Amino acid sequence: MKNRKTKKCNIRFRQWSNKKYAAFSSLKKVIQICSLSLAYSIVSTPMAAIAQDDTTSYALKEELEEIVVTAENPLSETSNTSNTISVISRQEINSSPAQNLNELLDHALNIDLRRRGIDAVQSDLSLRGGTFDQTTILLNGINISDPQTGHFNLNITVDISVIERIEIIRPTQAKRYGLPGFTGTINIVTQNSPYNTINLNASAGDWGYNKESVTLNLGNLKNGHIFNVSNSLSDGYTKNTDFKILNAFYQGYNSNNKYKLSWQLGMHKKDFGANSFYTPKFPNQYEENEGLMAAVRLNTGKKIKFSPALYWKSHNDHYVLDRNTPGMYQNYHLTNVAGLNIINTINCKYGEISLASDVRHEDILSNNLGEEISRRIEIAKSDSSYHKYHSRINGNVSADIKHTHGKADISAGLSLHGNSDIEKIKLYPAIELGYNASKKTRIYGSYQHTFRMPTFTDLYYQGRNNIGNPLLKPEEAQIIESGIKYETKYFNATFSAFRRYGKDIIDWMRNSTTEKWRTENISELITDGIESSFLWKPKYKMLPFLKVNYAFLNAQKEASNYFSYYAMDYLQQNFSLNIDEHIYKNIGISSSISWQKRSGTYSKYDAITKTEMESIYPEVLLLDTRLYWKKRNSSIFIEASNLLDKQYIDIGNIIQPGRWFKVGVNVSSSLLKKE
Repeated sequence: MKNRKTKKCNIRFRQWSNKKYAAFSSLKKVIQICSLSLAYSIVSTPMAAIAQDDTTSYALKEELEEIVVTAENPLSETSNTSNTISVISRQEINSSPAQNLNELLDHALNIDLRRRGIDAVQSDLSLRGGTFDQTTILLNGINISDPQTGHFNLNITVDISVIERIEIIRPTQAKRYGLPGFTGTINIVTQNSPYNTINLNASAGDWGYNKESVTLNLGNLKNGHIFNVSNSLSDGYTKNTDFKILNAFYQGYNSNNKYKLSWQLGMHKKDFGANSFYTPKFPNQYEENEGLMAAVRLNTGKKIKFSPALYWKSHNDHYVLDRNTPGMYQNYHLTNVAGLNIINTINCKYGEISLASDVRHEDILSNNLGEEISRRIEIAKSDSSYHKYHSRINGNVSADIKHTHGKADISAGLSLHGNSDIEKIKLYPAIELGYNASKKTRIYGSYQHTFRMPTFTDLYYQGRNNIGNPLLKPEEAQIIESGIKYETKYFNATFSAFRRYGKDIIDWMRNSTTEKWRTENISELITDGIESSFLWKPKYKMLPFLKVNYAFLNAQKEASNYFSYYAMDYLQQNFSLNIDEHIYKNIGISSSISWQKRSGTYSKYDAITKTEMESIYPEVLLLDTRLYWKKRNSSIFIEASNLLDKQYIDIGNIIQPGRWFKVGVNVSSSLLKKE
């Protein structure tokens, strides 16, 4: 993404014409010709596809004009200046065949997204060969990571149609938010829309799949609101893979030349068959998730920028080992998170000084996780009760200064972390160096010392095949990275190499297939990696939009004969190619090709003999494609996921769906009157 001189994010206003109206000129704002992101209105899954259809038509630029209005956003400031942040822009989202957030991230550089079901049922996200618990997830800068387990980190209420961009933040930059960011941080940034539109979407496909969504934008330059509701369901591509998902999201803002106040509310509800999700011995698992979140942030100041935020999140999980006999074994978990995040930025003669802090209270009520409590708490609509509880307070404070001298710059900082569970405060340093060899070329290097606290599942889970460990220590890692970036108006290229030296890494392990999995701290784990990315944005609409990613990883653990469930199970090689091409008039085609080679093994289960045997993951080549027609405020698409009908697995014993066809339509309408 092209660096901007201004530290602001873009907010777009569109009109439904290629004519130059006088009102646009009177606003004295930059006018850009671009394709309409009808995708703005699409929903995260297939609905998003429609939305993408609209904007997928990157080639159809001439149809709409766009006024770009800028607004303060402390997160985008870092995006514009960081050496170690990559951005999935709205244009890239539009040109991707991804239908939801999970599929979109699956094609990002050095991200391993392991799906347990279709649509957005459940996916484990990891960065640079780490585990799914080691990635921090932000929504508009608010930490929404789940303290119970990283399995729920992507239980996000936001649809792909309202996402403006996604920032993939390497650990050195996480300190600017007062966060640890062990292997990295994903920040999902939604739209702030000073225009009035309504978008309706509908899609259907194989296995009884259908989805509907509506997005409503109401706003002007000072006040704005966006509402999105989506509902999807399917009978499932195989036995016990049915699901129902309901999402709702609201965001608003109020601003003037002195401040910007923004707020967001979200909820989600998922009910799904969890065929072999956590153990292949019981294919009839079932799960229900419900979540609520709320946050408010204030941005104010110019030379001294002050950005405090209050946030709260609640997540309810009901897990059943066998949905036909729920009384045999089931778990109830209720987690709550409340926090205060403050980001300060000061510009002075010494450079840019950043001060950040995050204080976060986490607790869980459960019938499985935590310590025994004296009083049992009845669970509504069940015959069970909460009788275990645990709470903790995390505190992170960081200071960073960035100084520029000529073509070179240096950023150095310290993070201070404390946690009520360990009653110990520790310092974690970080440093970044950058040099602009030319206007187009930048060379950089960085060092970071970071950490991660164990989840409640790591500490306490007791199941038929798992044993937690309440004596776990926090993970730590020291990371060295160097890289080079080359950026022009139509072509971007990046290459980087890193080494991560991990200490006390948390993993589920066992010595034989007859034992239970247990959590332990691995004393040492060294991960080396290289990654490269090439993006071509054509000047002429008849040429295709292209993006190519490739990453290679190699991990070495301390000598041992144990089987690793997560830490040594990573993508050793990952290649992806995304193409969006205009065919004729309003018709285009978007395709994504990916090839993956996974390291590690999984315990392959034989349902007949009821035995397990360690097996190697096979290599997999996947092709997704979508043919779309788009004109102004409407679009139609037909899509095929896994077009080659490959049988593959992302995680042990969970067979992914074969070829999957969908069709959909999107209609968008402006609520403003034309001049």
